[in-house]
Amino acid sequence: MKIKYLIPIFAAAAAFAQQDMVVTGDMSVSQSRTIADLIYHSSATVTVGPGMTRIQGTGDIIVDGAYDAVYVSDYFLQMGNVADTVMHITGFNKDSSSFSFTGYHLSSWRDAEPWGCGAMEIKDITLNYTGSYGEKAQEKKNGGYFRAGQFVIDSAVVNMKEGVFAVHRDPSMLPDGPAVQLKNGSELNFAATTSDGQEYAAVLNNKISTSLDATQMAFELSGASKMTVGGSLNMSSFGLNILDGSSVTANKISNVGTTTLDGGSTLTINNNAYILGALNVNDNASKIVVADNATLATGGAITLGENATKFVIDGGTWDIGSMSSSVSGIQRKIYVTAKSLTVGAMSDPLNMTAKIFIGLDEDGNTHDVDVTFDGGVQFNNAHLVIDGKTTINVTHDMGNFNLVNSAANENGVKDGSAIYIGKDVTLNFKFGRITGGYIDGNFTVNGGSTTAYGWNYTFALGVAATDGSGQSANVTIGQNAKFNITGSTSTAVGKNFTLVGNITSNAATGAIKSDANAGLYIRSINSDNNTTTLTLNSTDAFAVGGAATQAQSTFIVDALTTFNLNINADNNLGRLVLEDSSARINLSIAQGKTFTLGSFESEGAGVFFVGLGDELYKGSFRITDMDTILADYVSQETIKFTDADGFERTLDTNLFIEKLSDGSYTIYTAVPEPAAIAALLGVLALGFAAYRRRK
Repeated sequence: MKIKYLIPIFAAAAAFAQQDMVVTGDMSVSQSRTIADLIYHSSATVTVGPGMTRIQGTGDIIVDGAYDAVYVSDYFLQMGNVADTVMHITGFNKDSSSFSFTGYHLSSWRDAEPWGCGAMEIKDITLNYTGSYGEKAQEKKNGGYFRAGQFVIDSAVVNMKEGVFAVHRDPSMLPDGPAVQLKNGSELNFAATTSDGQEYAAVLNNKISTSLDATQMAFELSGASKMTVGGSLNMSSFGLNILDGSSVTANKISNVGTTTLDGGSTLTINNNAYILGALNVNDNASKIVVADNATLATGGAITLGENATKFVIDGGTWDIGSMSSSVSGIQRKIYVTAKSLTVGAMSDPLNMTAKIFIGLDEDGNTHDVDVTFDGGVQFNNAHLVIDGKTTINVTHDMGNFNLVNSAANENGVKDGSAIYIGKDVTLNFKFGRITGGYIDGNFTVNGGSTTAYGWNYTFALGVAATDGSGQSANVTIGQNAKFNITGSTSTAVGKNFTLVGNITSNAATGAIKSDANAGLYIRSINSDNNTTTLTLNSTDAFAVGGAATQAQSTFIVDALTTFNLNINADNNLGRLVLEDSSARINLSIAQGKTFTLGSFESEGAGVFFVGLGDELYKGSFRITDMDTILADYVSQETIKFTDADGFERTLDTNLFIEKLSDGSYTIYTAVPEPAAIAALLGVLALGFAAYRRRK
């Protein structure tokens, strides 16, 4: 109904009693009613003010069919008065009843500035709102307000085609509950652009009392209702409660207050979103969908409820303040397969019980993920799997990356029962420790330091403690692993790379590097737990303490520590240094393998002890730089070789030391038994007989 002129009809308005404005039939432009009919049916009064005319009716609008109410620019339709609690725009069915309004304001009553509008219920109808200031060019942007103190949209569709969706609320004057409520399959749609192509259509405006609480300051969707934002919407701190299978789909949405998903609901971001407050996900069926090129950012935490035992971070970019759990002790699985994730921290209730998979989905497929931790990483009782071409950067000032879970993972299992870091993973942090699992990635540790349990370090596999309460490692280093460790220049200089517990290395030659400030330091937890074992399954993996190769490197053994060195592949080492005579080394070399050592040394006074196994054969253990000591082994008081039980070995009985032609020494404990010698001679005799027959 296009009306080019509005004639104030005071007499007509006054002549009739109050009643609802009832619109029936399929009203089109050709069947339009006059404004006098509108005033008659609404029992409206007309007032004239500066620059506008107000049509104020005290009744409701009831629509059957399609009604097109088009007004000139300087007028608005205000429903009800201060005495009314809720005004109604009602149809018979949202698919058959519609009310389209183009004009200045479509509003419930307003008491006074800056808030004070009544509530409005829109039910069983499709309402199309197009706000326009018409000829007022200076006010054309976001022309017109669709306004109420509280909106209740029930089994209805509201299409904001252009203009401002305005919530002007004083809670003392209205029913309690959320400011905007969508129920029973309702829809609230904000158009993408205005008629002239600008992205200022369908914005949100609020003039609200500062006394609104979080429940009142919200949009609540229930009963499979939907809200869509085609363009860009500033939520002005209003939160979103998306419940009971409802959904919010937004192109751009910003300044969203606390947001909650429950009952199989969905939040979909197609471009970008910023949530000021917390983002709560309460169940497995609810999900957040971020398009591949979209960004979701939160100022608060993503908090998982008691029934949210699985959560997926997928799609484009996620930038979240932190992740936490509303209840401790819940076993969860969290899958991170998004292109990018930035997170401040993982709280203790979450990182202590959740199995977290980064770069690996629940079907076992790998993904390339860029992860930034800007609050440091502290996973206690960590069940962390990192796979795919994932990059982890820790940018916090301290820059810690601590994974604490001493469960073994020798075979590289990816089920979350233990730590796993895959071969294509890259990690960059300032300092950290790992106490268990299978690590096969590329580590760069950049010169930070920390004091944990009274001990300083830059990087540790396991950690010792001055108070005896450290953490023993159970770590397997994979064949693809690489470490580049720059030690701190301020604490524990020269001893910033520590091993405590059980470490098995399968790394390639020279793959584990550290500078002069991060010499390799073998420690133990306390006198009751004083053993650290390093098993070398590959050749010369360590180039530490600034050395170019393992053959030039030094391994330092802390006081009171028993260091078991198991050699399962040919290896070379520059020096094994004991801090004092309370430290001990036990050496085991697999048959057929060779270990060449420059020297054993001690930084303290007194004799130190090195244990050798009973099956150490000639040629398998060679020392190159201890001529003075080994040449006169019996009389020297620097080093003593023992058996596995700590009993000193006797030269030429169960210990043999021979000088080789190159000046080095071979040390062994086993000689062939007589039966073995006889068998060997028999083989040689048979071979000689066969040779003679051929001759």
